[in-house]
Formats: sequence, structure tokens, C-alpha cells
Amino acid sequence: MYVLLDTIIENYLVNIEILGEMIEKTEPKIFQKHPDSVVKEIYKHKTEINFLRKSIRPAKEIIKSLLNTESTLIDEKNLKYFKDLDDLITQAIESVEVYQNMVNDQLNIYQTNVSNGLNEVMKVLTIFSAFFIPLTFIAGVYGMNFQYFPEIHLKYGYLYFWILMIIISVVLLVYFRRKKWF
Repeated sequence: MYVLLDTIIENYLVNIEILGEMIEKTEPKIFQKHPDSVVKEIYKHKTEINFLRKSIRPAKEIIKSLLNTESTLIDEKNLKYFKDLDDLITQAIESVEVYQNMVNDQLNIYQTNVSNGLNEVMKVLTIFSAFFIPLTFIAGVYGMNFQYFPEIHLKYGYLYFWILMIIISVVLLVYFRRKKWF
């Protein structure tokens, strides 16, 4: 029974080590420009870690039961081997928890990067909107087909219209630069 449990736990440790290396290789990919496949990889690792956790916990309980048993089937001199197994299974559980935290951190970093990218897009769109809303309003007012607009009959009305548009754009540009938005 000891040899069987030892083999199972050693295989857990080998699989945890392989999975850990794969998790560590995933981290640099998070910071690439288009890490779409990375999120699939992270979720794959997360699923594998959960599977390992579900597999290791019962083994821990079995070893704990064997250590606490008063059965005469296990000789007192052999308990030290089962204590070693308990240490190994504890190491496996701790390793799985470490890698679980790493995967969660990677997922958080990925989501933060995606959010930052979306924030930059929203910032650019907001700046464009801030420029064009007042200009569109002014163009809309002067685009109406009313007969009595005093400015329409001015000789340089068209020039004044463009000067007003440029002044509004420059004022907005200066305002955004001072706020360090642009």
C-alpha cells in the first residue's frame, strides 16, 4: 500500500512540476500585443489545477487516516514512511495552491491589460467627440433654412464661421493639453 501511494504521490508531483513550467511559460505571453490565445491557455491551466486539487485531497485524507489509525495492520516502525508520504502530499497541495494563485494572478493581469486597452480607446473616442459636438452644433444652427439670419447676409459670414470653428478647436486642444488628456 505504501509503494502504491508513494507512486501516486510522486506522479502528482511530476505532473504538478510539468504544469508549473507551462504556467510560468504563459506569463510573458500576457504582455504581448494580441494575447487572445493566452486567455484560453490560462483557463486550460486553471482547469488542470482544479482537477489536480480534486485528485490530491482524497489522497491526503487517506494518508491522514492511515497515520491516525490504531489498526494492527500497520506496524509502528512503518509509520515513518507514511509520515514521509504525508509530507510529500502536503508539498503537492502547497504547490498546487501556489500555481493556482499564479494562474489567478495571470488572469487578473490579462484582464487589467484588456481594460487598459479599452480605456485608451474610450479616451480617444471621447476626445474626438468633445471636438466635434460643439462644431456639429454650430454647423447645425447655421445649416437651418431660416430666412432671417443676420450673419448669413454678412459679406465675410463664411469666413467668420470658419474662424469660430478653428477658435473652438484650438481652445479645446489647449484645454485637453493642460489636463494632459491629449
